[in-house]
Amino acid sequence: MMPPGWEEAEEDDEWLEESENGFSNDGFKEDQDDYYEDEEDLADDSDIESDEEDELEELIDEGEALIEEGLYQEALDTFREAAERYNESAEAVFHVGHTAMLLFSDSATDNPSWEEDDELASLFEEALSAFDTAISLDGEYYPALNGQGTLHYAAGNIKLAFEAWELSLEIEPDQEDIEAVLEEARAQFEE
Repeated sequence: MMPPGWEEAEEDDEWLEESENGFSNDGFKEDQDDYYEDEEDLADDSDIESDEEDELEELIDEGEALIEEGLYQEALDTFREAAERYNESAEAVFHVGHTAMLLFSDSATDNPSWEEDDELASLFEEALSAFDTAISLDGEYYPALNGQGTLHYAAGNIKLAFEAWELSLEIEPDQEDIEAVLEEARAQFEE
């Protein structure tokens, strides 16, 4: 069960694009001058952080390219590697969840008893766990809340789905796609 109005495994989700374009580690860093006594230490650490950010971005780009080619399992493996290496990055962990959700939704729509399918149930759990982890790393990472909402909706946990989408909209009100899905889902369940 996918939220009303959503296509299966859409690669051009606005909320995914916003997460990739709207969040970076740069926006969340405090002024590093407070932590270093001299500029040499600051320069050395910035180089390391910059290299790590570049490596993470390369892995994310690689995974996204695999998704565009329809190679979801390979993309999931790439994002798992990124999340393992950069386990403090909400974005890296989010991509694991999003890709697992794509694999899940691609198969679950053809299998209404997906909960009895170990592989599909495992993908569902991996996606939900990744979204939970991303939110624990950054409580305002609304793309992970959108993913949670979608998974809860698919599992029939409508109240949890609504709560996740509502919180996402509180954090980032300018999400017309999520707003529309939430309104359509509410209308469907209020009938």
